[in-house]
Amino acid sequence: MRDQYDRKYIDVVYRVDNAILLKNNPRTLYRGRAEEILKQVVEEEFDYYDIAIIALLNLCDLLIFDLRNTEMLEIIDELNSYISKLINIAEKNHSFLILAETYLLQARVALLTLDLRGA
Repeated sequence: MRDQYDRKYIDVVYRVDNAILLKNNPRTLYRGRAEEILKQVVEEEFDYYDIAIIALLNLCDLLIFDLRNTEMLEIIDELNSYISKLINIAEKNHSFLILAETYLLQARVALLTLDLRGA
């Protein structure tokens, strides 16, 4: 049982690390693949909150980049759902660092949408 748990953890860590490498590549194709991988990881059910936080933060960063470049407003709804997941995880784990990072993401989204009160 423990061996299966370790394999699942290693698989998730590998995919998140791969997505981060792809995210840092300037080509749009690689950034899109990174977004797909991170969305898959975020949607999976597992108990690795540290990996989920890293995946969510990087996914939000990619979506903010997309929002800045494309100005597609449907990205905002997607971002807000991931930000609320981050807030829930941060509150469950009493992590003020993650909560601060999440509020920073909310402020960046608010600035991009010209919501000065929200920023």
